[in-house]
Amino acid sequence: MKNSGNGTDVYTVELLEAITGQDDTNFEILKVYLDANYNGEVNDGEDMIASLGTPGTVSIEADQKVHLIVEVRVPSSVLENQVLGATLKVTSANSVVIDETDGKGMDGLDNTNEDHVTITSNAVIIVTKSATYSHNRTLNDISDDTVIFTITIKNTGQSPAYNVEIRDVLDLTKLDITSVNDITIEEVNGDFVDGPGVDEGSTGTDTIQGFAPVASNNVNNELNVTNVFGIRGHDDVLPPDTTVSFSYRVSIRPDLPANASIENEVNVIGDVNDDGDTDDDSEDIVSNKTIVHVYESYSLIVSDIGSGMNTGVNDGGDDDNTVNDDQIVDRVASGEQVVFTHTIKNTGNIEDTYELSYPNAGTASNSFPAGTVFSFWNEGGNTALLDSNNDGTVDTGPMLPDETTTIVVKAQLPAGAYDNDGTNAPNYTAILSATSAGLDTINDTTNSTVYQISPPGVDLTNSPARGTDSADNDPLVNKHAYTTGGINPTTTKTGNPGANIVYPLTIENDSGVPDAFQLACGSTWDGSVLGSLPEGWNMVFHDEADNVITTTPALPAHSTFLFHAHIIVPSNPIQCKADYEADFDGDGEIETIDGNADGDGDYPIFLKIKSINTGATDIKLD
Repeated sequence: MKNSGNGTDVYTVELLEAITGQDDTNFEILKVYLDANYNGEVNDGEDMIASLGTPGTVSIEADQKVHLIVEVRVPSSVLENQVLGATLKVTSANSVVIDETDGKGMDGLDNTNEDHVTITSNAVIIVTKSATYSHNRTLNDISDDTVIFTITIKNTGQSPAYNVEIRDVLDLTKLDITSVNDITIEEVNGDFVDGPGVDEGSTGTDTIQGFAPVASNNVNNELNVTNVFGIRGHDDVLPPDTTVSFSYRVSIRPDLPANASIENEVNVIGDVNDDGDTDDDSEDIVSNKTIVHVYESYSLIVSDIGSGMNTGVNDGGDDDNTVNDDQIVDRVASGEQVVFTHTIKNTGNIEDTYELSYPNAGTASNSFPAGTVFSFWNEGGNTALLDSNNDGTVDTGPMLPDETTTIVVKAQLPAGAYDNDGTNAPNYTAILSATSAGLDTINDTTNSTVYQISPPGVDLTNSPARGTDSADNDPLVNKHAYTTGGINPTTTKTGNPGANIVYPLTIENDSGVPDAFQLACGSTWDGSVLGSLPEGWNMVFHDEADNVITTTPALPAHSTFLFHAHIIVPSNPIQCKADYEADFDGDGEIETIDGNADGDGDYPIFLKIKSINTGATDIKLD
């Protein structure tokens, strides 16, 4: 009985003794049970819904069904060929209950379904079928799930049944069968007679030698058929009060959605009146219909993306270009926000949401510097992921089976933490965990890794002209580096007494955080102290708008700043010698720098910048 409406309905179930046609006497007992396990038999614990004179109700949700069993007891006083019957009547306050039996059954009416019993001394074949769903024999998903079907055939009559033929056709849209080898006979009970015997009744009734149930690709034994898979069997003789049964196992299709129903029934024919044929009433029997539902399988895969390699660039690409459960960023600067890209796929058969988390930084499963903060974003990196199911953890939001989503993880590094700073050492790996919200024992992990965190840095370089950016955009390279005591200036310019000599300059903030830098100039540098310019010499820093500055504005991480230095030569020739020498490196010795290789000594100009926030510094010689 199926509710074909779009809302839950309550149905009234009652039993009536009146039937259509011959009706010789009444049953002693009339009851209706709910067949909870769909095996066609009343089992312990199954609910009685109604009995004769006592109606009951059944509530069924939209598009759902229940199986009912009408159980009757035949009086011992009945005679052969008498007919007894009962009518199952089901009504709803909301609609007509449609009888889908051919022709609407014996009475031709909706709302009713008649059962007739004819008393006989012939064989009576009773066929029942049950099904058991078996989940997770090896794996967590449904790829190895199976169904065990059990078929039981009883002769409850007073005479033998002959040529009992079993035809069990399987649904290939639900069961994973492409060969008879995909059907495994598990158990066979009872005597499937395999040859003629003295108890076989009339001559000619043994038309097929008996055989125990076997897997077949032509269950109905039709000509040139090879793709009707299931079980065939044949019992030459089924004596009175005898039962045979067997069970077999088949795999379900791995692409079935959760809670999909797998339904099956078996057809058995047999000669119950020993007339040599199987075309009489009660000789073509269909069992009850079994139903099992596909398991709700929760599973997932979380991974790196294996593409987008762009070494030295923190852009969310995978810098080893390999799908290996490790999303790599090769190098970043101290205090930078690292961008990782990961994919999550719902490999289960039911909609699910995945909870996202990292262990705290500085622990065994997260070797990032303590204080690193991880956050989760959509694929574009512009919308933060939320806690869609209100359980206190950021998640992916609902994902359908076989759906893949891409997430961005942003890891904000603390300022001042870098390789070999006394606390931290490369490489840095954090384990991203994605856990099923439907079944929290199901999760998968992948790594987010940074190979190198450079110290807070800044790079001061000469530009070829005002307005020209000379930055190398590489936090690991100091383009115009100077080593204390060095005598090779980056740029050498000439000027007369009183000249205003301009040095266009570029600052590259190589830290991962915004920073501002103090500007200074001198003529000596001993590795720690910047000395003043020679007597009479002056210096002024200007920004590109020619405003006098002593400090840069706050520069965003990895940004550049263009400015220039004015070196004003004294007008007094005594203060600007054509051949200059001095102890410019603090080693106690007089040195000469000949920047333009003209044979005389030049004036050293040390330009120095220092971070206000991180202490990053750079110095160069002109």
